[in-house]
Amino acid sequence: MTTAFPNAQAALGFVTDQTYRIATEIERAEYPGIDINDLLVVETQGDPWANGITRFTLDGTGQARWYNGGANTMPLADINKGRVDFSYELGALGYEFNLDDINKARLSGINLSDELAYYARQGAEQFCYYTGLSGDPLRGLTGLINTAGIVQGPVAAVGTGNGAVAGTPASRLWANKTPQQMVNDINSLVVAPYNASNQILMSDTVLLPFTAQQYIEQTTLAGQTETVMSFIQRTNSYTMRTGQPLRIRGLRELETVGSGGTRRMIAYARNGRVAKFHMPMPFQFLPVWQNGPMNWLVPGIFRIGGTDWTRPQSATYADGF
Repeated sequence: MTTAFPNAQAALGFVTDQTYRIATEIERAEYPGIDINDLLVVETQGDPWANGITRFTLDGTGQARWYNGGANTMPLADINKGRVDFSYELGALGYEFNLDDINKARLSGINLSDELAYYARQGAEQFCYYTGLSGDPLRGLTGLINTAGIVQGPVAAVGTGNGAVAGTPASRLWANKTPQQMVNDINSLVVAPYNASNQILMSDTVLLPFTAQQYIEQTTLAGQTETVMSFIQRTNSYTMRTGQPLRIRGLRELETVGSGGTRRMIAYARNGRVAKFHMPMPFQFLPVWQNGPMNWLVPGIFRIGGTDWTRPQSATYADGF
């Protein structure tokens, strides 16, 4: 016969063993669809308790000119230095048990449920994911999809088909555009950062609203069986120039984040030189803590710094399609 724990102190050893088992199991769990690593390079280096990170920027200029050997002035190169301070913030999400829960598990000969630990970690991962996407203005954190300073503008208004009203200005909507016009929108988006960065970095990633992604996956070229998505994957500027596939991802958060509540698509290079998500302390469970006469708390904490655009000129937002 299994004996119930008479008090909280007697149950402490059982709780400690159980929370260790739960933390180990939840560490192996994965959450599809909320992985910030798929969208951004995640920076985990540095002291997890630092206030933040200071990034110094360096840029040089110099222009040679014709020179007279008898002149007293010389064209000179110059260096421009800058400094950016990026803060880290502490977040938390834990779970707790009480003596009633523990005794029921012990008397039944079963382990404590790991559901609370599962949802604690999932909630923390979601928090980090959405902070990486949208930032937090109150904390001064910037995001991937809505940062001021990223080149932003509408797509070309050239659509005249599929319901566009005759005699009215051409449409920006993909529903009224030909497959080639959709490809042109994406190509314009992809090459814009390449041109803005003096042809150093070309976008390898395009983020679309889910509805836009589904539309090009399901729509075929006129008189053909090939989808618009396949056509874009074959003929986009990035693939044509590098031979590498263009990464296209769908995000529901892009449905209304554009100017005037419109859809937005984004092109950028998934490269730490362009943008990174600071996570000096990934989510972790702390040791169990007795926080009441019959209660135990398992704290979970993390520290993040949002999305750091090191080269904002190497990304582009396009709205209204």
